[in-house]
Amino acid sequence: MTNGWRFLFLVAPDCHAASGHYSALWRRHFYEGFEDCDVRVETPCALDFSFAYGNAAPPATTGAFQLANERLHRQLLAAMDRGELDAVISYARDREISTSLVEEITRRGIPWVNFYCDSLGQFHDVEQIARAASLNWFPESAAIPRYRALSRPHLCRPYVLNPVALPVVNVAETLARKVGFVGMPTTNRATLLSLLRILGCPVEIRGYGWTQSDSSAFGGQNAPLSQKLARLLLEPHRLERVWRRVAWQQLKGIVQGPLSDVQLPRFLASCQIVLGLNDTRTPSGELQSYMKFRDLEMPGHGCCYLTQANPDIHTALVPDKEVLTFGNLWEARSKIRFYSRRPELCREIGQKARARILREHTWKNRLHELQAALA
Repeated sequence: MTNGWRFLFLVAPDCHAASGHYSALWRRHFYEGFEDCDVRVETPCALDFSFAYGNAAPPATTGAFQLANERLHRQLLAAMDRGELDAVISYARDREISTSLVEEITRRGIPWVNFYCDSLGQFHDVEQIARAASLNWFPESAAIPRYRALSRPHLCRPYVLNPVALPVVNVAETLARKVGFVGMPTTNRATLLSLLRILGCPVEIRGYGWTQSDSSAFGGQNAPLSQKLARLLLEPHRLERVWRRVAWQQLKGIVQGPLSDVQLPRFLASCQIVLGLNDTRTPSGELQSYMKFRDLEMPGHGCCYLTQANPDIHTALVPDKEVLTFGNLWEARSKIRFYSRRPELCREIGQKARARILREHTWKNRLHELQAALA
């Protein structure tokens, strides 16, 4: 036995929706990540959480919401009847899982651990579950005051990854790309990527949403002119909106679409440096850097990874030894130029990062921490 838990029920609604590109990611690293943990796991079956994905969060009174939660309720009770269920671990939001369901399961003596990874920009999406969960697990140290204010147990620790889903990337001797980026478009990312291009550090960009001309990251390029002018006049960050247009004009001819699971390792192997951009705009309008899933996933493949600095990434990996970080555009430019001329050093950084992640940031280790936080 590697931990005190023998039987866990896992719930990740993303894995039970007809649309959304996060389904495969959570299935690989959440549902399939327990193979070497000496613990039996069950996951929901015949559930459809598609109702929770769209432009607006559905109210908790909708028929689809109630049906999914009733079925999940029955499956949880059945799991309890089949043996000694030790805990429920979920990655869920208020629009997916009923708070009353969480409360009932915990009243029956089963701890419910909920993981969430957007607590800075979207804390409102999980606040009700956070009030009911036995333990709230999240990676952003800046969000600690929010969870502490709920007077509920919490654990601030990084994501975990499934080693089986992290094939090692053998960086080619002859590299096709100095720098590559994989991720969805946001205004902040478009701005930084376009400025790096102007400064002589072009980045090959891949990901969902970049090839859509009306991408929300660029303010709706197909909107009527009158609407664009009205937005510009009313927008509190007018200069940022203007630059967003300029950035899109620079990037729209070179951005490419998403990578399949087969294509991703090949793309990473062709890049000497993989760039991470992890800041987000908080509800107050400030840009704040925090750890994203890719901040561990890319180093986990053995990439030389350069990302925006924050306290969380520095607790997960050692700066300049296992990961490269930057605080501003000029530092990013400087590190790209320095490390792109030193392929051996890049490979060494990637190898050390992979070893650290496989040693520390897996379910086998994090389960011990979850149990200790619940004790």
